[in-house]
Parts: sequence; C-alpha cells; structure tokens
Amino acid sequence: MKHFKVILFLLLFFSLRVSAQQNTYPVLDMQTACTPVANFMTADSIPVFSDSTIYAAQMQITLEDTVNISSIEVKFGKSSNDLLLQKTFVFDASGTDGTSYLRNGYNVVLGLGNAFQDVGSFYAEMKIKRSDDSFSQVFTFLK
Repeated sequence: MKHFKVILFLLLFFSLRVSAQQNTYPVLDMQTACTPVANFMTADSIPVFSDSTIYAAQMQITLEDTVNISSIEVKFGKSSNDLLLQKTFVFDASGTDGTSYLRNGYNVVLGLGNAFQDVGSFYAEMKIKRSDDSFSQVFTFLK
C-alpha cells in the first residue's frame, strides 16, 4: 500500500508539471478600445459621432508570464475580412509608424494608431509568438 501511495504521488506530481508546461504564456486578459479623438464635437460641445469621426485604438493585454516571448501579432479592423492594421510588435521594443508599445510588469498596452474612421463596431485579434517560433492561441475581441 505504501508503494501505491508513492507511485500515485509521483504520477500526480508529473502530470501536474506537464500540464502546467503545456499552457505556457497564457494571456489572462485582452481588451481593445476605440476612443474618438477628432470630428466628434459640435461647436456647442455636443458629442456627435459620424463617418468622419476619427478614433484612436488601443489594446491592453495582461500576461501570466513574460519569459520567452518574442513578439505580439495584432490585427485590427472593421471585421476579420476588412483589416485596417496588421502589425507585429517586437516584445519590449517601442512601436513606430504611429503605433506605441508600453509594458509595466505583466501588463502590455499597444497603441494601434489614431487615424481610424467608421469603427463604431470593430474586430481585434492577438496572438503571442514565443522564442521557439510557436504561437499561443488566438484571442479575438468583437464590438
């Protein structure tokens, strides 16, 4: 009986260890927001949203771990078939070309740009590329 308990303990220990390694680099949370930045106020300071309203888009990601992450691949658009931005952010490197990257611990904020029009409803997608060139699952956001 004593050997059975030892074997059961070892099996449980190794199965938990393997399952924890299979779920490496999970994303705990991913949110995307569009904020109006131009052409949304009347002369009387009343907000009016139209096709000419210009929006800034931002993605916030909370990671469980930051080890061995190579990059973050992002897609943003009006739908999955009508993309306005498709970009790979190098992990821990500043954004260029109108985008931005900011990491504070396990929180990553990606500025996707501030010149989007007609994105009252939008599609966002994100996946993490690991250092071994494998990918995390794809996370999507629809509004």
